[in-house]
Amino acid sequence: THYLRDNVNDADRLRLTGYEFLDKTLLTDVYFLFPPSQIALTALLFASIKTVVDIDEYVLKYIYGSLESVQMLKIKETIRLIANLVTAPAKFKKSEVKQIVEKLDKCYNVDNDPRSDEYKKKRVEQFQTLTDYEARHLVNI
Repeated sequence: THYLRDNVNDADRLRLTGYEFLDKTLLTDVYFLFPPSQIALTALLFASIKTVVDIDEYVLKYIYGSLESVQMLKIKETIRLIANLVTAPAKFKKSEVKQIVEKLDKCYNVDNDPRSDEYKKKRVEQFQTLTDYEARHLVNI
């Protein structure tokens, strides 16, 4: 953070682009496979490339500075893996998609779908019951 203190606009651009990257990570399994610190570092580096903000000196000095070359190579490989998982589109076979859709159909419950008439009717009944209960207790006050 000290590195970008003088370049607030650069920091804001990095932050916004980094958030976009992190939003994309939510659509993947990255959080099950890697620690949050490595995901955040990948987001920062990805943002620096996309926004063309040079943070190489900062990364080398403060992040990689105390690491041995073997550790640095492992982290670079991890960053590459995370970036690939997030930016590469998932590829599914039609048969896989069909199986997933069938499973989702089995999980579907009309009572829990806010778009269904059954759900709406149930919510109105719950509201009515709550209103009647409250009305009875207000009379006793």
